[in-house]
Amino acid sequence: MTPLESLLPHLRLAYGIQKELSQIGFDWADPYSAYEKFLEEWEEFRNAPTSREKQVEFGDVLFSWVNVFRLSSGSMEFLDFADTALQASEEMISSEISVSQVLQLLENESQRRHQLLQLLIQLLQEAKRKGIHSENALQEANRKFFQRFLLMWATLKLQGKDPYVQPVSLKEMDDVWNLFR
Repeated sequence: MTPLESLLPHLRLAYGIQKELSQIGFDWADPYSAYEKFLEEWEEFRNAPTSREKQVEFGDVLFSWVNVFRLSSGSMEFLDFADTALQASEEMISSEISVSQVLQLLENESQRRHQLLQLLIQLLQEAKRKGIHSENALQEANRKFFQRFLLMWATLKLQGKDPYVQPVSLKEMDDVWNLFR
């Protein structure tokens, strides 16, 4: 089993969680905003002082990568078939993540999904070098995000607001979300 194959169930769950929450307006405005969050998570990962903190932060990196991928017209069906194609390729993938390269790929729609997939492979290679279990990291990030969402939703409901019943502004949801850091 390839690293991407073992990660796919967790990527699917992250994708599903994010897609569900986008239905109530709890989402990034565009892939660029999501990419800024990805960069923030990447820096937190790079600066994490312990291996445990690196594991937690790497889950957040992967979760934020899913947001960029999803908002860049990526689909889970593409990921399902892309792993085989990449494994067959002789292409070498650099271990450095270049901010300018990723920003360029967001502009280039025809190459976007392939390039984002290459970025994911780079991330998985970096995790392996650091002794991080990508599947466990993303599984934990999914759990943490969903639990935090449930707290946000319950708090909003206590305030008489339910984003599944009536519109709640992103600011209102974000304010409550930030209570549970």
